[in-house]
Amino acid sequence: MDLTCLRRNIYRVQREVCLVMLLPIFLMVVFCPEIEADGDSAVSQREFEVLISNSVRSITADANDVWIATDSGVSRFSQRDGRWTSYTKDDGLVSDNVYVVASDGGEVWFGTDNGVSRYKSAQNEWTTYREKDGLVSNTVHCITQDANYVWIGTDSGLARFDTNISSWAARTHDGPSTPGEPRFERRRSSRHPKRSRGSRLCAFRSLLPS
Repeated sequence: MDLTCLRRNIYRVQREVCLVMLLPIFLMVVFCPEIEADGDSAVSQREFEVLISNSVRSITADANDVWIATDSGVSRFSQRDGRWTSYTKDDGLVSDNVYVVASDGGEVWFGTDNGVSRYKSAQNEWTTYREKDGLVSNTVHCITQDANYVWIGTDSGLARFDTNISSWAARTHDGPSTPGEPRFERRRSSRHPKRSRGSRLCAFRSLLPS
């Protein structure tokens, strides 16, 4: 009787020890795949999501990407691999409320309700411009680019950014000095703007010299 009970007790202890030793392995097998999947999802969520918002204000395309401005940030569609990436204030945008986007392939400009963001994709560098830097107004509704200038339409007038010398000029209220020759008043240089590491009609044509 005593020997039988002893054997049973030994067997029970051995079984409990085995269960204790196998429990961590069981938990790893059951829960680790789920944790890993959640981790992958969190990392790639911004990369593989489609539009950041359905409220689209402006679309432009360059050789590599399609840029889409929305009321919640900017979405970028890569024409090379078909992937989506989104950008918000956390990445460098001056505001998530983006009205317009323009791109020449090297630089992308975003007009918002709080100024302009300039994005150099090769360097992944963001630059912010506001009224204190030379904008006529922080509310920007349209942007276009040519060889030397970036033209920015706001709710208070037209601003022109010289990409060669990084300076601003503003359209005065006096109108052009001669027909076809718009008058601009020189505003402050923006050589050291703030940087971070990431339904209206614009009548630019009537303001540009022919």
